[in-house]
Amino acid sequence: MESYEEELEIDFNNLHENWKNHSRNFMHWGEKWANALAERDKLKEQLKVLTAEKELNIRMDFANNPPLKMKVTEGLVSSTLAVNEELILLKNSIIEKNEEVDIYASAKASFEARKKALENITHLWISGYFSTPNGPKEFKEVIKKQVDHERTSSHNREVKTGNKRLKRRKVNG
Repeated sequence: MESYEEELEIDFNNLHENWKNHSRNFMHWGEKWANALAERDKLKEQLKVLTAEKELNIRMDFANNPPLKMKVTEGLVSSTLAVNEELILLKNSIIEKNEEVDIYASAKASFEARKKALENITHLWISGYFSTPNGPKEFKEVIKKQVDHERTSSHNREVKTGNKRLKRRKVNG
């Protein structure tokens, strides 16, 4: 059975490639799921047919063998079928196929979740989430006030320093 983990990974630097391959990957794993489901259903049908054949054979054996003088009960038929090697092997094959179907169903659901993740990442990218750092609006306002205050303070210091120089020149001059 193939592994789908690598195909589920999202490369943030190649979103266009992720989107380009997504439908193909989704279809690939969806087909695997559908094929496993069909194979499992075929095995179930084989089990029904084989069980019916074995049950008929058990009843015929007892009917054609009068010296046994055993009454053929449902319990006897069920017990005989339960230990039949062919039926046991077929039931185990169905159990294994059920596991495969479940894994492919999970893979298919994971690709649906991947699509949603790609959509959300794309929206974040479009909105600039991955660009320069951004903070909450309140944070921006606080920083703007600090920058404005520093500019004003710096300007006022320059003005005061300039005024002092002018006064010194006038006094010295």
